[in-house]
Amino acid sequence: MKRARTLIIAAVVIIVAAVAGIVWQQRDTEREAPAAIPVGPPVNPAVPDAKLLQDVLDINAYRTAGEKNFSYVPKNRPPDLLRMNAGGTGAQVADTYQFGTQKLSAVAVFTAAKDGSCTQVCVRPSTTVPGAQPAFGHVSVSFSGNVTGAPDLDEPATAAAKTFWAGTEFVPVAEAAWFTDLVTRAQQSTTS
Repeated sequence: MKRARTLIIAAVVIIVAAVAGIVWQQRDTEREAPAAIPVGPPVNPAVPDAKLLQDVLDINAYRTAGEKNFSYVPKNRPPDLLRMNAGGTGAQVADTYQFGTQKLSAVAVFTAAKDGSCTQVCVRPSTTVPGAQPAFGHVSVSFSGNVTGAPDLDEPATAAAKTFWAGTEFVPVAEAAWFTDLVTRAQQSTTS
């Protein structure tokens, strides 16, 4: 009888420990799970520039959720802008602007300190962003090719984009009228 009672108590302790372990594992998994990436409401696909407008609404949603991407943008709208995308890891923020007939990407990488992060086709080595928050104190811009190849820097639109990105002034997103205008157009173009 005493042995049966000991076995029952041991079984109950094992079951309780197993359940507690599952509960704690579930809590840890929930705590470590990455947050869902917020997206803006859907833009009517029939609207001109629908993909760009959707990107802008998504970026606006990221920023509302506390993301740092697109904290600083060019003061003037980049030429032949098609799409925008957020990225980056660790101590850098990478904002991508797709443009032109080649559908190339200008990747603006913001870092706290001057570094050598300008890769691929570097059009702007790391330079200081005047008045920027410390995490965005330096920016470099490089071009990357599309899925079919490397950038043709002699193509007229690409040459113009190279000139733009090499010397553009970066400002806080709230000071960039072109971005604010795109947000307004995007909000007016939603399907909801």
